[in-house]
This record gives sequence, C-alpha cells and structure tokens, in this order.
Amino acid sequence: STPGQYIITINASDDYGYTIEEIYVEVVEGLNDSAAFDLFENQFSEQDPTAELDEDEDDTVDDAEDARNESGLDVDDTFAVDQNGKANHDEGRIDSWNGKDDNDVGSVADSNDTSGAGRDAVEDNADPIRNKTGRTNDNETEMESPIDNLEQDADIRDELFESDQDALSEVEKEDSMDADRYKEMVSRVSSAWFNKSFSLDHDGDGVNDTACVQEAAAFWVDRNHDGNAERAILYRGTMCVYDPDGDGVAEITFIEVEGLNWTDHSDDGTPEKVMALRTTITTWSNDSHTRTDDVVEIKVAAVTDLDQDGNLEYLLVGHVTATSVDLNSDGVPEGESINLNIAFSKDLNDDGTPEEAMLLKLEEIKFDLDGDGHVNTHISSIKILHVEDSDSDGHLDRVRAAQYGGYEWDNNSDGIVDAHAMMWLGVGIRDIDHDGRVDRVTMALGYDSTTDADGDGNPEKKVSSFLASRVVDSDSDGTFNHAWYVTATSERIDSDDDGLAESEIVVVAGARAWDWDDDGNVDRFVAIRYADSKAKEASKGIYQEKATGVWLLEVNDWNSDGSPNSVHAVKSVNVEWDNNSDGNRDTYWTNTQGWYGQDADHDGHWERQVHVEYTEAQSDDDADGEKGFQMQKYTIHLKHSSPLGMSHEWYYMSSNIKYNVSASGNPWKENSTEVAYESWNNSQKEETHAYVASYEYRDDGRDGTKEDEKYSERDNRKSS
Repeated sequence: STPGQYIITINASDDYGYTIEEIYVEVVEGLNDSAAFDLFENQFSEQDPTAELDEDEDDTVDDAEDARNESGLDVDDTFAVDQNGKANHDEGRIDSWNGKDDNDVGSVADSNDTSGAGRDAVEDNADPIRNKTGRTNDNETEMESPIDNLEQDADIRDELFESDQDALSEVEKEDSMDADRYKEMVSRVSSAWFNKSFSLDHDGDGVNDTACVQEAAAFWVDRNHDGNAERAILYRGTMCVYDPDGDGVAEITFIEVEGLNWTDHSDDGTPEKVMALRTTITTWSNDSHTRTDDVVEIKVAAVTDLDQDGNLEYLLVGHVTATSVDLNSDGVPEGESINLNIAFSKDLNDDGTPEEAMLLKLEEIKFDLDGDGHVNTHISSIKILHVEDSDSDGHLDRVRAAQYGGYEWDNNSDGIVDAHAMMWLGVGIRDIDHDGRVDRVTMALGYDSTTDADGDGNPEKKVSSFLASRVVDSDSDGTFNHAWYVTATSERIDSDDDGLAESEIVVVAGARAWDWDDDGNVDRFVAIRYADSKAKEASKGIYQEKATGVWLLEVNDWNSDGSPNSVHAVKSVNVEWDNNSDGNRDTYWTNTQGWYGQDADHDGHWERQVHVEYTEAQSDDDADGEKGFQMQKYTIHLKHSSPLGMSHEWYYMSSNIKYNVSASGNPWKENSTEVAYESWNNSQKEETHAYVASYEYRDDGRDGTKEDEKYSERDNRKSS
C-alpha cells in the first residue's frame, strides 16, 4: 500500500535439490493491486517448466531418441507423372472426305459429251473451270490458328499469386511477431519483477542435473482505481539446462519466453486488444557432444475487437517450428526444417466479412549430409488461401487458393542446383461487378523438373507442363459467356549426358468457347493442338529428325439453336530428316488438309463443303544434293448441295513430280498434271465439264536437254 521498492527472497530445499526465488516489487503509487495480480496468476502457471521436457516422467527427455535417429527421405515416387499420351487427331473428320478420282475425271473429259453451250476453245488464263480465284473464301481455306489473342489470357500466375507475398510480408511485420517487444515494454516502467532459480536431481544420484532460472515481470495501469486494468503487460523468461552425466556441459538447454499485451480502452474488464507470444528454444546433444539438435517454436496471437460486438476487426494467429540437426557439432547443420502456419484477417468496417484475409502453411526441409555447407536436398511446400472484399460491401470479391513446392538437389555438392521437381496449382474466383455472385473462375496446374544426376551442367532430362482454364459468367446466371483452356507439355531427354538430346517433344493445345446470347448454346468454338517432335540432336539446335503436327477446329452457330452453321477443320503434318546435320532438311513429307462446311439456312444439311489439300515431298537420303524424287500436289474440291441431292460440284488438282533430280536441279524425268471438273445438276442447269492436261519429259543426261517429251490435253468442252 506504500510506494517504494521491495525485495522478497525465498529459499526452499528437499532431498532432490534447492530453490532460490527473489521477487522485486516496485509500487508506483498506492492503489488496489489485487486485480493485476489475479490477471498475472490466470495467465502464467507456476508448474515446473521442466515437466514439458519429460511429460511421461521416465527421466529421459521426450523425443530425444528420435532426434538422434531421423529416418531418411524416400522421394523416388514423388510427383510421378503418367506421360503416356493418346493422340486424338481429327477423329476422321477430314480423312473421311470422299475425294474425286482423277481417272473418273479423265473418262468424262474423253467422253466428248456435255450438255449446254461451252464447246468453244477457251484460253488457259481465262478458263473458268481452271480459275481458282473467287472459288473459296479466306475463312474456308485459312491454315492459321483461329484462337486469336489467347496469350492475353495466359497471365495465370499474376491472377492467382500476385499479392500473396505482400500479404505474407505484412504479417511478418506485425508487432505481435516480435519476441523482444514484450520485454522492451515491461522494462520501460516496471511494476513488479520476479526472479527465481532452482535445480533438480532427476535420476536421484545426489547430484543436481537440472538447473533453471526464471524471470517474470508485470506492468499495469488502472487510472480510475476500479480494479480493472486499462493496460497490462506480462512477461516471463525461463532457461533450464540438463546435464545427466555431470561433465559440466549440458546435453539439453531449454529457453522459454512468454509475453502478453492487454488493452481495455473501455475499462469494462473485457480487453479490446490482446497480443500474446510464446517462444521456446530447445537444444539437444548426445552424451559425447558430437551431435547437436535445435528446435525453435513460436506461437503468436493478436486480436482486436474495438466495439466488442464479437466481430474481430483484426486477427493474427501464427505457429512456427524450426529444427536444426548438426551431426558432428561443428556448427554446420546436416539437416534443417521449418513449419509455418499463419491466419490473418482485417475487417475494417466491422461487418463480419474481412476486407482481406489469409491462411498460410509453409513447410521446408534441407539436407546437407556431408556437412560441407552446401545443401544437397531441399524440399519446400506452400499452401495459401487469400480472400478480399475490395468494396467492403460484405461480399467477397476475390478468392485465391494455391499450393506450390517440390524438391531441389545439388548432386555434386558445389552449391548449384542440378536437379529439381516442382509443382504448383491454384484457383481464383472473382466477383468483378461486386454483386455478390461469382463472375469468373480461373484454375491452373504446372509441373517442371530437371534431372542432372552427375551435376555436370548437362541435364539428362527436362520435363515441364502447364494447364490452365477460365470460365466467365458475366451476368452470374450460372451459364458461362466465355470459357477457355490451354495446356502445354515439353520433354527433353539426353540419356548419354553428352549435351545433345536424343529427343525433344513439345505439345500445346487450347480451346475457347463463347455463348454471346447466354442461352446455354455455344455460339462459337475454336480449338488448336500443336505437336513438335525432334530426335538425334547432332549439334546445338540441329536435329536429324523432326515431326510437326497441327490440328485446328472452328465451329460457329450463327442463330444459337444448338446446331452448327459452319465448321472449319485443318490438319497439317510435316516429317523431315537432316541426313548430313547441316541444318537443312534433305528428306521430308508435308501434308495439309482443310475442310469447311456451311449450313446457312439452319436446316441441318450442309449446302456448301470445301476441301483443300496440299502435299509436298522430297527424298535425298544420302544428302548429296541429288534427290530421288520431288513432289508437289495441290487440290481444291467444292460441293454445293440441297436435301434433294447434289446441285454443283467443282474439283481442281495440280501436281508436279520429278524423279532422280541432279544437284543442279535437272531431273531425269518430270511429270506435271492438271485436272479440273465442274458439274451442275438442278432444275435450271444440267452440265458437266472436265479437263485433264499432262506434260511429261525425260532428260537422260540430266543436262537440260530433253530426249523425250509428251503433252496431252483432254477436254469434253472441245469437239473431237
């Protein structure tokens, strides 16, 4: 009851040890201190702090055996990926086209029989049957991808992860995460300090093997002297050492720091702000002190409810555990791990929905088994959930969840990562117009791995894959307005580790769909798939074998009745060989096919169909510049029909084939053929035109002098 400084000393002993406790008390002013002491007793127990080290009371520190015998890590099956693909190609939609037979066209051309006018000879450059101009539209024969601007939607990482790191940094800067903050606060103005020390003889041999020192302090302010403290700060620090063999060097050291910051602005006995911290550091050593294990654990909590309505304006809860294993006690740990869990939220307008909230779980493990200071195995995993209510209307406008992590290996212990396997996945949900309903969902999955077993800088294998999708429902009625997906996979294999790949494969696919009138029927759908395969890399970037395939599909439903009005499909395949590894293809084969169908009157019957095909090939297997053959062939086939039958058909084909071509470009034999066919069959017109022309020559010496040449022309429009 009297201001001043007081020291109280307490001595106690028994058969197992002794205890000395000193209590320093400074009374700042005369007032009723019972409420503050009650608070102190409620927050801090007086139980033996060493009991936490030996909860089963077997006189052996719990988990000490496990600390000496950590098991290894089996990662053989980690991130196993089934890479067995199954090609879908075009499901036969292009290949099933029934093309014209050139022999049939020739027989018609020879028939000298046609209906209607048109028998007069026509110059080649004005011949309508052979004039390709105006026969097709660009959108019917185009070979480019119809998925325009897809790359603009590929910012998936920013969509899912752009601000998560900032949120984590914000949490790390919070005062409640700082262990020294509590001691600093109580050391400014002291109200009561408590110090005590004690020792114990766990094994009962008459020698104290455990010694502890504890320091505690309490500071409080009760301005109106009603027994309810407006501010209370409590602090306690404990250190214990355990020396079972009595050699003077502790096998176990235990340090504990606890703090509490309590603020009751309204002075009603219920705090509006509470911050609490508990930190423990435990060090284990074996009896010979050749091994040292450290464990650091931090628990923290901070809450704010200024109006005491039960809705927290601020919340932070964290738990961190870090472990270090030093097998030879040289100060360089052979193993390290950390486990971090954090929950964080801010509800500034106190409506029960946070403007920002986050859940985070981080796990990380490092192994340096040779103890050279270079981590040989690194394992990490992060799981995070982040939500936002950007307009503070009580509805979440953004939700993001992500998980990523994997493994890294330094196989030759030079401090450089040689191999890794990493995977990440995430989902993002957006309410763009802030109406309380989801407008957009984005998902993504990625995987990347590199294998360099000997750490020479030449990976034996590299694999990566990426998959993402997005669905947009602008009016939030449950029917999407726009959706897309994209996937990409690549693999590079250098099994003999010479820096040159035996094979390299890239596969990319994507699709987009639109429902502009929001009736549940897709109005436009486009898709693309690209595959590229390379083999036998002879020098950097030069492969002896290559194969490329492209598949495109575009479907339009103009009146949105669920039945397509136009379909455009393209398939292109190219195979080539660089037989002397000079970067130029010597032998190759290329084939591109396109099909376009149109149902303009929405009756379910294709009244227009267009087929386009281009083939080019060459053979120079010994790469001496002389080609066994060269070939080019171009085909266009149109059909106009009605439900009653065919009404109009046009067919055009041109080809050029060269045999045994010299290095200077002179073939031994060359054949050029042109075929054209057009037929009408309707109530206004019944007429068929056919034209076949062929030119062939032979140059035995391949010197540009033709020993034999033939030209033939067949046209049923000309009188015999």
